[in-house]
Amino acid sequence: MGIITDILKDIPLSAVLRERLIDQEKTMATLEAENLALKNENSDLKALVENLRQEIQQTKDIQKDKSHNTSFKMQLGCLLFAGDKRLYCPSCFHKGGNKIETSRVDHHNRYCAVCKTKIPSG
Repeated sequence: MGIITDILKDIPLSAVLRERLIDQEKTMATLEAENLALKNENSDLKALVENLRQEIQQTKDIQKDKSHNTSFKMQLGCLLFAGDKRLYCPSCFHKGGNKIETSRVDHHNRYCAVCKTKIPSG
């Protein structure tokens, strides 16, 4: 039993009051256990949020490095990166930092299969 029940056991109380007191102590113990569980869950969620923030920041840093550390020149309306002979879609690269290779449609045009852009070679 609880502390209050131990103190009051010698004082003559009606059975109803003792029963209510015991019920309240049980309710209090249940609420304390739930509170502890919620505090643990809260700390777990805070740790998860912090991990996600760090992951987002790392992704942003990687994206910045991708876009700033690439040297390219324009050739036939497409991007030609240093050390690479393939031609890439300028629209996809500038919008999302993605290197999407273009394909030749005819003598004067190239095509990006992702953004569906027809790129004139002239």
